[in-house]
Amino acid sequence: MAGGVQTTDPAAARDVPLTVLQDSSHTKRGNRSKPTSSMGKWRAAVLIAVHIAIAVHVVLWLVMGSTVSPVEPSESMQTLELGVVNAGFIFYVLAILSTVVFGRFLCGWGCHVVALQDLCAAMMKRIGVRPKPFRSRLLVYVPLVLGLYMFVWPTFKRLALIPLLEAVGVGAPVWIGVPPDFAGFTTEIIVDDFWATFPPWYVAIPFLGVCGFASVYFLGSKGFCTYGCPYGGIFGAVDQISPAAIVVNDSCEGCGHCTAVCTSNVRVHEEVRDFGMVVDPGCMKCMDCVSACPKDALHFGMASPAILARPKDDAARERQAKIRRNPKRFDLSWPEEIAIAALFVGFFLAFRGMLNLVPMLMAVGMAGVAAFIVWKAWRMVKTPSVRLQSLTLKSAGKIKRAGWAILAGSVVTCIAAAWAGWVGTLRWSAHLTHESIGIPLTVANRPEFDPAPGRVAEIDLAIERFERSDAFDADGIGWNLRPQDRRQLAYLYQLRDRTTEAFAQLDLITRDGVPTDELVAESIGLLRLTGADERSVAEWLDDVLARHPDLHGARLESSLIAAASDRSIAELSSEWDLAIERASDADDSASALLAAAEFFASAGDAGTSVDLIRRAAEADGIDGPSLVSAARLLASLGPREEALALLERAVEVRWRDASGYRAAGVLLATLGERDQAESTFISGIERFPESPGLHEALALLRLTQGDVSGSIEGYTNAAEHASGNAFASAGIGEQAVRAGIGSRQVQVFETGIGIMRSAAEQAGDTAILWHDLGQALLAGGRAEQGLAALRRASELTPENIAIRKSLARAESLTGG
Repeated sequence: MAGGVQTTDPAAARDVPLTVLQDSSHTKRGNRSKPTSSMGKWRAAVLIAVHIAIAVHVVLWLVMGSTVSPVEPSESMQTLELGVVNAGFIFYVLAILSTVVFGRFLCGWGCHVVALQDLCAAMMKRIGVRPKPFRSRLLVYVPLVLGLYMFVWPTFKRLALIPLLEAVGVGAPVWIGVPPDFAGFTTEIIVDDFWATFPPWYVAIPFLGVCGFASVYFLGSKGFCTYGCPYGGIFGAVDQISPAAIVVNDSCEGCGHCTAVCTSNVRVHEEVRDFGMVVDPGCMKCMDCVSACPKDALHFGMASPAILARPKDDAARERQAKIRRNPKRFDLSWPEEIAIAALFVGFFLAFRGMLNLVPMLMAVGMAGVAAFIVWKAWRMVKTPSVRLQSLTLKSAGKIKRAGWAILAGSVVTCIAAAWAGWVGTLRWSAHLTHESIGIPLTVANRPEFDPAPGRVAEIDLAIERFERSDAFDADGIGWNLRPQDRRQLAYLYQLRDRTTEAFAQLDLITRDGVPTDELVAESIGLLRLTGADERSVAEWLDDVLARHPDLHGARLESSLIAAASDRSIAELSSEWDLAIERASDADDSASALLAAAEFFASAGDAGTSVDLIRRAAEADGIDGPSLVSAARLLASLGPREEALALLERAVEVRWRDASGYRAAGVLLATLGERDQAESTFISGIERFPESPGLHEALALLRLTQGDVSGSIEGYTNAAEHASGNAFASAGIGEQAVRAGIGSRQVQVFETGIGIMRSAAEQAGDTAILWHDLGQALLAGGRAEQGLAALRRASELTPENIAIRKSLARAESLTGG
């Protein structure tokens, strides 16, 4: 075009002519044909300051041992799911509010990923590569969808979806997942484990490579912002209601400098011409367009929100209609759009969690780049000439060396995605089976238990899929199972009475992972079930403690075994002194002191135990569960008033789940403080109204107070809230039966029997529930009904010796 230059439209390397003023009378800086912005250096300075602040934040944590929690929007998920208000949530709320007022400026001036992309783009330009943006109709919605998934879906699921499904009598699908108990909001502004939610360096570096160089090269200078950033997806949506925008005055001559310098891929000259302002939600208010305008026609100001903006005249409406109808605006035809969107979703699902390393946002970047590469490969098959940035991939029907590299990369990418997707599918399917079973281990380890016939094949298939998805050195086709996968596999092994294999999975966690005292206790139980003697258990515990000396529950079990084998209390006391000292340095002294107190109490040294409990109660950071444990142990040793004082402190704690209220209330009732126990249970139910355990505990307490109708109501409520799990319901019914027999209240007994019968009928062919119902009926003097239930159980599992013995014994005692 005479007298001007062209800027290249990203749509398949098509050109959009932009008139460029060269008359010095029309410019601010004299004769120039290349538009430039002076804002880059200012944004660079601000972004450098942001990174200095990040570095200071990390250094403070390394030096002080604690600091303000990560100022990262993703931390808001902890707030929305668990109620933990942290610095990330506060920052994100303030960022959204500022976007409402000032528009989407934070992305351009404060985001470290934008800084990374700008740096990558600048480095590429130095070697002659000017990244051209990739334009898609559908993929631009990915950031908003991800933002809604991260920041809206958890709350919507908890407050709307699951209650709605329950209201219409439909159980929530297993794949939705059960939201954690929401105990209200708590604050966690200062943290010790600052890096807990961040990936390790060997994940962070590839992540920066994907979201930086790869996204910029293949998708454009703000490629990750456009197609991957969930925070930007939310900011972009909020920006549409903001009155702040880049607006134009009458001095504009449509030169196109603004569009040429925009790194956010906004067609600035078209939007200000037709709307009088920039309405694209991708505008990050970088101010490059304002700086580059030779007529000072653009400025940051107030206008109607973009969502209300309309073309300013008939000519503008006609131009916008033509633009919307013009397929050349985009790189993809509609069939390609749909195919690439489907590929993107497939790549994302395949890459997320790959090798137990790829986090969600990295998977988004990988999926966008992979979809682009496959599209380029498809174009090479379809068209005679194809380019990628400055590279010629195919010319006049001949594929160049770079083209072969893209084709090879496309094939490798698809193979890697297919492999990762298959491994992930195997694990997801096995996980769904695990989640759908709901059989407590206390039930699964009983001799009367056999899986229902319809469940056996399903359990075996889940085991096979977990094993198949394991690493190659474990005869699998994938990568190492995560600790949570191994726990689920161990559980499935136990359902099939494969105790040795179950222990082996838990043992791998204790050796290579980060085990808990709960897991160690479960492992000990399995080890004993395999027939191991106490010496073998002690040796295993010694190995665990050598790797994880901070497992105080494991040390307690080890000390109890050692004391039983005549090891001196003095020697064990010395070991506990070292453990307590080490725990004090790690701010974990309360749990260590309580474990030591438990040991000395069992050894008969009540004085030492009480002293340790008192020290634990005064330790910094002692939490609610530890206070209840301290009160329970103290009450068993004698100082009742001190125990009650600790319980009062525990009740004042804002618990994050119902178990604390239940434990505190049960202990208060045991100590004779029934009014306090009742108020504790009621407080817990007010916060956790769907907790079966709290309703059951309150029912038993009311029965001891003579309130039979209140007790029946409590057991009924507990069963209703556990109705999705037949085993949980049966357990509540069994407790009601025992309470009714013990108190000689027939109505309570009948309530329990009704709950147990409903649970057995709900589970259908689960023999152990019919067995337990039969035993309960026999205990209540209902011989005929009890025998019928036991016979039903025996028919369901005719090979189960324990159930056959129960039936034979019952028939002998009743003459049936």
